[in-house]
Amino acid sequence: MVGVFKPLAYVGGGGEVKPPYNTYYFFSADGFCWGEPQRVLNKTRIDPFQALGLSNWHMSAKPNEQERRVEFLVYSTVDSPIRMYLLLNKNPVVYAECSMDSPTLFRTPVASPVLLPSKSGWDNGHVYLCSFQIVNDGAGYLYKIWYSAKGSDGQWHIGQIEGFRGTSYKKIS
Repeated sequence: MVGVFKPLAYVGGGGEVKPPYNTYYFFSADGFCWGEPQRVLNKTRIDPFQALGLSNWHMSAKPNEQERRVEFLVYSTVDSPIRMYLLLNKNPVVYAECSMDSPTLFRTPVASPVLLPSKSGWDNGHVYLCSFQIVNDGAGYLYKIWYSAKGSDGQWHIGQIEGFRGTSYKKIS
């Protein structure tokens, strides 16, 4: 047997016109017929992103079979005025995860954003959708992120950044 296909979907935005947005999980046994949406919550039974003063807008997900979890990088909007002040009105990309056995129970173990617009440069306006790889090298988790960003000049570009969580990131042009 090569593998088991288990279609699932996570949706941010929750069908709302303006924040705060909710996150929902959908499951399908065949990829065509989808079950009812189930709201994603954290262990305190609230939206995991709203608990951080954020709203999930778009998310990228990857299974981590070895550690039995699904890992997410989530482009979020800032809902909290305090958080907006601290982030200088920039929308962060944050890390979230859930166990493969509990797909509607999210954790946000990384307190700070994984990616923010730079203070100056081609990506200083707005970071957006990203693809990623997280590698456990035994000493820590190396994040490799490919992302789109808009500079203050209005031009969109593609970039890559990598680094260990908790350390400074090295930008690769």
